[in-house]
Amino acid sequence: MLDDANDLEALRILGQLEPARAIPLLLDAVWKAGEARPEPKTLSRVDAYAIESARRERGMKALLLLGRLGARAASALPTLSGYRKLCSLEPYADAAIDDIVRDLCRNRAPPLPAGPAAEARVAALLRDVPPPRLPADTPAWMLARWAEQLRAQGPEMTVRVALAAARRVLGLWEYQDPTNDGPRRAVMAMDAWLQSPTDALVDSAVYDGHVVPSQAATPPHAYSACWSVTYATRCLPREEPRDSDAPPLHEDDGDPLGACVWAACRALSRQSALTGSFGSTEDSPDPLTPLQSAREIHQAILDEVLPWAHGTWDPVKDVARLRDELAGRGWKVASAPQGRGR
Repeated sequence: MLDDANDLEALRILGQLEPARAIPLLLDAVWKAGEARPEPKTLSRVDAYAIESARRERGMKALLLLGRLGARAASALPTLSGYRKLCSLEPYADAAIDDIVRDLCRNRAPPLPAGPAAEARVAALLRDVPPPRLPADTPAWMLARWAEQLRAQGPEMTVRVALAAARRVLGLWEYQDPTNDGPRRAVMAMDAWLQSPTDALVDSAVYDGHVVPSQAATPPHAYSACWSVTYATRCLPREEPRDSDAPPLHEDDGDPLGACVWAACRALSRQSALTGSFGSTEDSPDPLTPLQSAREIHQAILDEVLPWAHGTWDPVKDVARLRDELAGRGWKVASAPQGRGR
């Protein structure tokens, strides 16, 4: 028997070993989190709110686990589509659907072309990360400098690189603060901007992404992940200048693309984006070394941006197209490859 404290972790492990057994249990956790349940009248408002928040957190985490299964959770797509009506969990149901569909696209895509890069944007992405010159030049710092040179390839490249880095670490924030879906909505707005760029989507991403977590209470990995999303939204260009009252960044943050990548690396190595974050939690993931973190973020960027640069498939626009196609035929997947998930 499993209690609420460890059943999701058990389901995560089961999902990696036997997805077919884990998927119905994860979907059940989502449904129970969103269904309307009258609480006993003896409960105080505070207790009732705490119970409701715990249910929502459990449902959100179950949705994130389903998304991480990728194409192996394709059978869950019809049910997940229905769960979008659970208003409090809608962003996470959408995210799970997109993650599954993205993995389906990846499995169907042709391999990347071999040989020397013909496109300037491909050559820029394949350029080696510069080696450190000074003892203070950390792997995260050098990867940030590598990312900044990609700005020369235009605003779409800039936004795609920032989105890939922020998307890789977003879950670290969501596991820590499941009640605040602002960063998730910000990432979704960035995704939508790449499909149809408008100033309204820029404003939405910047507004939703401007979350300032407590330095004292937030664990370093979640703190840095949250700031990675904030910096990512500042990479979006606007046709019209931003209002003067737009939330400012720190004066010494520098280029937002480099800051986004740097903060993402810090998140994976459980380091704060600022030296003043002192929070901790028993749920903190095992940290990667600074070098491992930089390599992980570098690979996440290449995985999401290089197929678009080569023109083989688009991890943003093709996902939206396939999602619409699947919805139009009742979410029937012709063949559901195992996929690699995450």
